[in-house]
Amino acid sequence: MSAPKYRSHSPKSSTQTNLSQKSSLVQPLDNPQSKKPSVWNYTFWLQALAVFLIGVGVYIKSWQNEYAVDDSFVIVENIHTQAGFAGIPKLLFRDSMDGWQQEGSKSAVNYYRPLALITFAIEKGIQGKNNPHVSHIINTLLYGLLLVLLLYLLCLYFKPKQFFLTLGTVLIFAVHPIHTEVVANIKSRDEILAFLFSILTLISLFKSSEKKSPISFYHLITLIFYFLALLSKENSVTLLAIAPLTLYFFKNQPPKKAIISCWPLLIVFLGYLALRIGIIGFNLKLSKPDPISNRFYEVDFLTKYATISYILLFYIRLLFLPHPLSWDYSFKEIDLQSFSQPLPIFSLLLHVGIFFYLWQCLPGKKLIAFALAFYLITLSLVSNLIIDIGGFVGERFLFQPSLGFCLGVAIALSWLQQKFTEIKLTQVAFLLPLFLLVSISALAGYKTYLRSQEWKNNETLFIRDVEAAPRSAQANMACGSSCISRAKQITETEQKKYWLRKAIYHSEIALKIFPWYAEPLYNIGMAYTLLGDTAAFRYFRKLVQLAPNYPPNQFIPKHESSLYLMLGNQHWQKQNIMQAKEYYQIAVKKAPENYAAWYHLGLCYEAEKKYEQALASLENAVSLYPNEATFWYALGVMAINANQKEKARQAWQKTLSLAPNHEAAKRNLELINQ
Repeated sequence: MSAPKYRSHSPKSSTQTNLSQKSSLVQPLDNPQSKKPSVWNYTFWLQALAVFLIGVGVYIKSWQNEYAVDDSFVIVENIHTQAGFAGIPKLLFRDSMDGWQQEGSKSAVNYYRPLALITFAIEKGIQGKNNPHVSHIINTLLYGLLLVLLLYLLCLYFKPKQFFLTLGTVLIFAVHPIHTEVVANIKSRDEILAFLFSILTLISLFKSSEKKSPISFYHLITLIFYFLALLSKENSVTLLAIAPLTLYFFKNQPPKKAIISCWPLLIVFLGYLALRIGIIGFNLKLSKPDPISNRFYEVDFLTKYATISYILLFYIRLLFLPHPLSWDYSFKEIDLQSFSQPLPIFSLLLHVGIFFYLWQCLPGKKLIAFALAFYLITLSLVSNLIIDIGGFVGERFLFQPSLGFCLGVAIALSWLQQKFTEIKLTQVAFLLPLFLLVSISALAGYKTYLRSQEWKNNETLFIRDVEAAPRSAQANMACGSSCISRAKQITETEQKKYWLRKAIYHSEIALKIFPWYAEPLYNIGMAYTLLGDTAAFRYFRKLVQLAPNYPPNQFIPKHESSLYLMLGNQHWQKQNIMQAKEYYQIAVKKAPENYAAWYHLGLCYEAEKKYEQALASLENAVSLYPNEATFWYALGVMAINANQKEKARQAWQKTLSLAPNHEAAKRNLELINQ
């Protein structure tokens, strides 16, 4: 549908008018000198309320979610965030990973994204505790605000009556499932804030371009908003290209003037860059030494860029068909590619074709060219084409680029409306595109609503997403860890065994994918330990050989101690006292804090009539676990046998204080007091 044209100060010929009407999707705005109606009207506020409620509504179930994935790094385990208001100065002037890193360690990639972390510190300072539900509510409300601002920006770009290009674009963006990782994962508040402040930057820049003065209030707030966008996340740097592009398209500024008009952004970026280098240095090289953490580790040039070409095609697929979705696409869910394979070649040709099409369409200011340019520019920094960003494939990387996709869909709907109008099918000209818009939004919104619940916590997410990424070593490892956590919460024997076997299954898959992976080895050892299977010893020993400095190795003696305790109990029940004693002795040697092993070792010494050693073992047991009546009663028995009557009396008195109805302790006290 051709948008109505406002008359400019200079009359136009009929030929000019016809050309203008034929290009409603070529040059969507009127002459910049034309008087435009304000977007702040009743219709706008109704539309804004609608997109806010829809955007928040599809994520409302996420309000019940807990922490997941990287939330621990930025919130729960981050000492600066946990310090509340007192931690803000350190968040401002240190690497964003500094509060999580262990003393003396250094992150593989330098991050300087303090703004989101500061909001987490403020939450902790106000509440005095960690509350994931409040954090999720804040994420969704910020997302709703972003949608309202995006609608306002598009209403500045287009006429408010261009329904599909304004409300249609924002509606599709609001419900697109690819955004679930950003909104439902608290850590990704940095993405929301970066895009929110980027939109505010574009709005204020757009307003400043309407002022005759070279410096105005809008120039000032443009500086502030862009600085906040950069403090949120580094990918806001792409605004340096997006901003002049918008002025060229929607303010009809010549390219040179559009670039000059964006001088505030360049000043802010240079200042931010100097600040960033001064705080964390200028290291763009990854130092992660394995293909799980760095998929391009020790990969040759052609293989790397063939894989990136394939990933660009994969991203397009996710935008059109966001199913299945996964928190992880790392080694080897997506294989390394070569240019001898068809898909990388096809992707390369497709993107070269897009660039060629852009080159042809930019002079004519076709709106589809803006949508494509926005997509490619915002994707460029997170594509690994320019620098290795530390992430291989991530749904969050499509958060900003997806706006170009959503605008493209809206352009197609608007084009459909226009074509039906041209062939006189006025009854369906609006209704059919509207039906398509509602249908797409409903399906996408339902998928998003369900997906947001899958981000409930690590267990729910990891166990579910291994089905979406079955070839990922990291996804299988995480699923194994989550299955163990779930097994620990279950008392029913068969159910517990089911989850432990499932943990072993997925951990073994992870090892097949990446045989040098420490985490699944540990998981298998843990699962076998909980199953009471001595196969755990083999995996623990292999783990120590493979990764002697792996931090959880410190817990292996404790796990082995529990297995030796189990073996000792098996021989005790068979009355093999000597063999049982040997296993108990190993158990207490492996983990001196194993009070149960000390208790049973004392019983073995008693059976051998070695009362002094039995008494010493029971004293260790009660010192480690003083609230167990059984231990105190046995201590009393050992004391009597060792001719320590007073110690026996005290032990049985303690027994009765813990278990007043302990009949044997009562009888023994009566006898000892006679």
